[in-house]
Amino acid sequence: MNRKAKAVLDAILILVTSALIPLMLPGMLPPDVMEAASYLPFKLTGLMNEIALIGVVMAALALSKGFVDKASPVHLGISTISKVLWLVLIFIVMGLGRIGNLGVTTLTMEMEGAVSTVVLDFQVFIYLTILTVLLKIAHSFLLFREARLEKM
Repeated sequence: MNRKAKAVLDAILILVTSALIPLMLPGMLPPDVMEAASYLPFKLTGLMNEIALIGVVMAALALSKGFVDKASPVHLGISTISKVLWLVLIFIVMGLGRIGNLGVTTLTMEMEGAVSTVVLDFQVFIYLTILTVLLKIAHSFLLFREARLEKM
């Protein structure tokens, strides 16, 4: 498959999965689920908007990456930025909209005089994601070096 066609397909796939679905999801949920979500200490629509914004940026990066030469430093920069954006996306999802929580989120809900506190600890997944992103960045750098050597 042509690199440019693959870049367009990748961008469309990322746009649909990371931007359109999160934006449409709150409207497709039943009203009772949305009512229950209103008691949460974070806004579900705000979280979905953050995910969609990152999805749009990632789709634009995926599209532009297909139109740049693999041996170009711009390609390496776009590749690195897209990997870091995946990491930011995971931080936002695991922190339920609070990127600074780094996977540890405390939810306190008060309903009918009772207080419930839930602590979600996803730090293991955060550390594994950081390691994975660092390895992917190293892989991108090695592919860049290989492309530069082939071009010579």
